[in-house]
Amino acid sequence: MSKLLLIIIGLIAAPFVYGQNFNVTVSGYVDFGDGLTLVGEAGSDFSTVLESQSDLGLTVAYSSGSVLAYLFNPDRPWKLTVGMTGSSDWDSDVLQLEMKRNVSSGSLIYGWFARPKYIAGFENYETLTAGINSEIYGRHGIQDIQFNFRIKGASVVLGAKDFETDVVFTVYDN
Repeated sequence: MSKLLLIIIGLIAAPFVYGQNFNVTVSGYVDFGDGLTLVGEAGSDFSTVLESQSDLGLTVAYSSGSVLAYLFNPDRPWKLTVGMTGSSDWDSDVLQLEMKRNVSSGSLIYGWFARPKYIAGFENYETLTAGINSEIYGRHGIQDIQFNFRIKGASVVLGAKDFETDVVFTVYDN
């Protein structure tokens, strides 16, 4: 009887104890406003640094999202890689996209099961380039991590055209 009970408990608890996957949810968008269009007088150039007027929110959570996943393994570590995919018009030798994490942002998902919030990386602005740049480390599910962006190197000599790029976030079980 005790073997049967142990097998049943093992089958019920196994999906919640091992193999939890994480997913990333992005909310909001980055907006630089009309900062690029403001030139004071003839012969002037843009501001040397343009900061985003909106933040990008990020949530790293267990894929199952259930309370039981957080209950049975509340402090599972993860690693988030950040990379950039530039368009053919993006000249990374001239334009630099930088990103930093708002250190005070983010809150635990089902925080009563875990140790205090842990997240490290991108405390200061870091320049993004094509491919994987840097890593952010954390533990547990954290919601509403805020990121700020800025652009360096914009100039009137680049011409009037759109410059677009994608920032790619990938989460790994650490």
